[in-house]
Amino acid sequence: MKPPLPLEDTAEDMLRSCHAKMRQFSAILVRTIDAWHADESHPQVPAAAASLGRYFREALPMHARDEDESISPRLVVAHPELAPMLAELEQGHVALKTLLPPVLAALDELAANGAPEDPELHEHVTALVEHLEAHAAMEERGWFRLFGELPEAERRAVRLEMAARRAR
Repeated sequence: MKPPLPLEDTAEDMLRSCHAKMRQFSAILVRTIDAWHADESHPQVPAAAASLGRYFREALPMHARDEDESISPRLVVAHPELAPMLAELEQGHVALKTLLPPVLAALDELAANGAPEDPELHEHVTALVEHLEAHAAMEERGWFRLFGELPEAERRAVRLEMAARRAR
């Protein structure tokens, strides 16, 4: 069992942290692939690839669940006008099921000191990173402020649900 998150972290803090980590891991992904292209025996690539694989398999889908299961349902009740945007964002989470597999396969190969056989790896990485950045920006512009205006009890419930997902 993972240690519990500090209770003083708000849901808003956790969301900002999730988006910061997403951007950080996206940048590390690009640097790792670039490092491998420059030197296929780069000593840091296997460990970086393993870490990236864990993030994109575990943390990123958990964040999508936070939004789809905890945040969007509350926002659409408080702000029905957000329904079309929230539906579009949920489809963005579904799109990850297409964007992630080739990148994860390459990361698995790299983590095992192998060479990815995907001739379109750079394009797959670029598509994933661009998708994540556009998605995060849309959320930050579209509903972050409104989420912060939800009643404290609702935001606390979201925070506890997020923490419970992370404690598993």
